[in-house]
Amino acid sequence: MLEGDSGAVLAFAPGRAPAGGTPETHRSVVISGHRDTHFRFLQDLRTGDPLILETPRGKQDYRVTGTAIRDARTDRIAIRKGVEELILTTCYPFDAPIAGGPLRYLVAAQGVAE
Repeated sequence: MLEGDSGAVLAFAPGRAPAGGTPETHRSVVISGHRDTHFRFLQDLRTGDPLILETPRGKQDYRVTGTAIRDARTDRIAIRKGVEELILTTCYPFDAPIAGGPLRYLVAAQGVAE
């Protein structure tokens, strides 16, 4: 994972949105990635599935709480404080013949206490 969510960053790896937090800051962690490479697996996640985010400071366990499809032209991801939340986002639909449409697929996950 790299820092930032610009096209230049996402060409190499998923990127953490600068407006979001990190597990240590107790703010929503938002990570974007391409639907046809690193984040292809998002389409297979279901409510209750485990996710592990590994950072230089250690691992954080999450559990998927839901998915949603949003329009990037009108919807913004809410960054919340005081939560252990992970939001993964990618373009949608997964099988679109042309990249860069307005729809985004979001996977929300809550932190799991150790």
